[in-house]
Amino acid sequence: MAEMENYGNGESEQVKYVTEEYRNLLHEAMLLNEDDKTGRENIQHISSLMCKADHLIKDVQNLNNTIGLLDAKVISIGSSVLKRTAEAVNANLFSFTAEEYSDNIISYLKQEPSVTNNIKLICQKLAPIAAKCFCRTPSYMYMLGTFQVGEVAVTQKKARKQREKQEEGSRKQPENVERIEKQEDGVEETVHYIMNVVTAAYRQNKNKPISYFELVINPDSFGATVENIFHVSFLVKDGYIDFSWDENRFPVIAPARRDVIENRKKYDQTRQQMVLEIDMNQWEELKNTFAIRRAMLNPRNITAAQDSHH
Repeated sequence: MAEMENYGNGESEQVKYVTEEYRNLLHEAMLLNEDDKTGRENIQHISSLMCKADHLIKDVQNLNNTIGLLDAKVISIGSSVLKRTAEAVNANLFSFTAEEYSDNIISYLKQEPSVTNNIKLICQKLAPIAAKCFCRTPSYMYMLGTFQVGEVAVTQKKARKQREKQEEGSRKQPENVERIEKQEDGVEETVHYIMNVVTAAYRQNKNKPISYFELVINPDSFGATVENIFHVSFLVKDGYIDFSWDENRFPVIAPARRDVIENRKKYDQTRQQMVLEIDMNQWEELKNTFAIRRAMLNPRNITAAQDSHH
C-alpha cells in the first residue's frame, strides 16, 4: 500500500510539473501572438516551443484534461503565428524599399562598435561586399603593344548575273508545273478511290453511315492514317460526303445523295474543310478502342489506281 501511495504521489508531482511547464509555454506563445513581428526569429521561437511541448507530452503517462487543453491551446496559437508569418512572407516576397535596404546595411555595419563612427573603416568593410554586385572587365596589358589601325581594303561585290538566273528559272518552270500537275492528278485519283470505298461500305452496311475512324485508321502506318484523314477532308469540303455523329458521339460518314450534291453546286454552298488532328498516342488508342486490325483504305490499291490512270 505504501508503494502504491508513493507511486501515486510521484505521478501527481509529475502532472503538476508538466502542467506548470505547459502554462509557461502558453504564456510565451500568447506573447508571440500579440507581437506583430513576422521574421525568422518568430519561426525559430515557435519551433522551440513546439519541441518543448513534444518532450513534455512524451513524459506524461496518464494525460488529464488540463494538460490536453493546454497542449491544444499552445498548438493553436503557434499555428496562428506561423500562418501570419507565412502570409507576410508571401505578401512581401517581391517588395523592395530603399529605406529598408539602407537600414539593414546600417544595422550590419553597427555590429562592430569600432566601425560605427569611422567612415574609412565603414567603407573598408562595405567595399568587398559591394564589389560582388558589379561586373567589371579585368584589366590587361597588350604584349605587343596596341593595334595600329590602317586603311581597310574594301572588296567590291561582283554584279549578279540577273539575266542568266531568269533564263535558268524560265527553263526550270515547265518541269515544276509538270510535277505539280502530277501531284494534283495523284490526289484526285486517291480521293476518287476513297469515294468508291465509302460508297461500297455504305451499301454493305445497309445504307447506314459508317465509322469515320474505321475508314481512315491504318493500323500498320501512322503516316497513311494522316494521309487518309487529309484526303477524306477534301470529300467533306466538296460536299460528296456527309459528316455526322452517332448515338455514342462518334463521328460517322455517308456518301451524299446526288440531288444534294447538285444543289450544293448549283447554289454554290461553301463548306469548311474538316482536318482532324491526331498524334501517335491517339492513333494507338483509336486502334485498340475500335479493334481495327485491317485497313479499309489499302495504299496498294491507291497506288494501283494512280498507275492505271497515268
